[in-house]
Amino acid sequence: MKSCNIEFCGELSDKCKKNYLKENMKKLCIVALIVFIIVGGPLFIIGFVFHLWIFVTPVIAIVFLASLAAPLSLKQVSFKKIFPVRVIIENEEIAALNSDQYADLNSKSGGIDSLCFEGSFTIQINSVSDVKKIIDYGEWYRIIFYSKHIETEHICQKDLIVKGTIEEFEKLFEGQIERRLTNGDGSICCK
Repeated sequence: MKSCNIEFCGELSDKCKKNYLKENMKKLCIVALIVFIIVGGPLFIIGFVFHLWIFVTPVIAIVFLASLAAPLSLKQVSFKKIFPVRVIIENEEIAALNSDQYADLNSKSGGIDSLCFEGSFTIQINSVSDVKKIIDYGEWYRIIFYSKHIETEHICQKDLIVKGTIEEFEKLFEGQIERRLTNGDGSICCK
């Protein structure tokens, strides 16, 4: 792959944030349902087989409520920590900074090499070769990386590019970009 410097900088639009949260909320709901089935299913069977409904019913209710609360916890997280305000692609590496990290590093100049460890946080740096796929939603990209445990990703809004061009970005990731259509309100309608 050819090395190029591309940078997206600025706050994501409300439409972009809304779609990103909607996609992640769906994932959290699926995980919560799976946890409820794994934990609640055996409890239901134990209650049925051993006639322990008085003891098992409150536990199942608590597991159900905890499963419902998990996706809602996403809304309680500080959005400043979720959304990147700066994504840098340089020297075959990709780094994303949220607003807290960007504010701390704003006084420094330099590329990815200057973004190793700063204070109490670590900036995640991925290799360009670790990109699993990029989903193009029209106005923004979702960069998804290969990972052993959880899917990591960065968001880049096209009109926030400050270094390089969209053409350079798409050429760098040629063959990995999956385009998805959106409705006029920004909601995703199909693949």
